[in-house]
Amino acid sequence: MHILAYAMSNILTGFAFICSAIRRFVISTAPLYELHPLQCMSQAFYVSIYQGCDILGVAIPALISFDRFVAVTSHRIYSRMNLKTAWGLIGLVGVIIAIDVVGCWVSAALIPEDVLILATCVDVTYVMETFSYAHRILLTILSYASLGFYVGALLAILCRPSTGNSVRAAQLKREAVITKRLSYLIILTFFVQTMPLTIDFIELSDDVANVVVIVTFLADYLNMATFVLIFSAINPELRKGFLQLCCKKSAAVASETTRR
Repeated sequence: MHILAYAMSNILTGFAFICSAIRRFVISTAPLYELHPLQCMSQAFYVSIYQGCDILGVAIPALISFDRFVAVTSHRIYSRMNLKTAWGLIGLVGVIIAIDVVGCWVSAALIPEDVLILATCVDVTYVMETFSYAHRILLTILSYASLGFYVGALLAILCRPSTGNSVRAAQLKREAVITKRLSYLIILTFFVQTMPLTIDFIELSDDVANVVVIVTFLADYLNMATFVLIFSAINPELRKGFLQLCCKKSAAVASETTRR
C-alpha cells in the first residue's frame, strides 16, 4: 500500500512537470506578462500538485520506516496493524496535504494586489515567505522522522537479543531482510529531500552549493529510476517484457561476439 502511494506521488509529479513545461512553452510564444500569485495558483494548477507531492514523497518513506520500526520492535503491535491502519495513516497524510495546499492558496490570496510575478509562475511560492518557510519546515520534520524510524529499526535488528522461540526468530529474520531491502529508498530520501532541505537553512559557499546541486540532481534521477523499478515490479507483464528485451540483447551480443 505504501509503495503504491509512493509510486503515485512520482506519477503525479511527472504529470505536473509535463503540464508546467507545456504551459511555459505556450507562454514563451507570446510577450511576457505578469500575474498576481492568486491568479498563478488558478492558472498554474500544477503548483498545488507539486505542493502535495512534496509532502507525499517524504511522508510515505516516513510511514514505511515507521512500519519497519514497529515490525522489528513489537510483533504484538505490528500484528494488530491491518489494511485499515494503513489507510488511516495515508488518510492522515492526505489531511496534512489538504491543509498545506489550502494554506498555499490562502497565502496567495493575502498577498497585496500590487505584487506581481512573471506569468510562468515559477516563483509563485517564493513570494509567500511565511508559507514557504512553514512548508519547508514540515518537509524537513517528515524527512528526519523517516530517517529516525529507519535508524531505530536497524538498531533494533542489530541489538535484538537472541530468542529461543524459533517462530519469533524466523519472523525477526524475515522483517530484517525486508527492512534492509528498503534501505535504498531511505538513502534516496536523504539525498533527495533531507539533505537539500537541511542545507536550505544554512548559508553555503558557491563551490559547496554547486556540489550539493549536482548530488541532488543525480539523486533525483535515481529516485525516478526507483519508481520505474517499483512500477515494473508490481506489473508482471512489464517485468516480463524487460526480461525478454534484456535476454534478446544478450543473445544478440553473444552471437555477434561468436561471429567475430
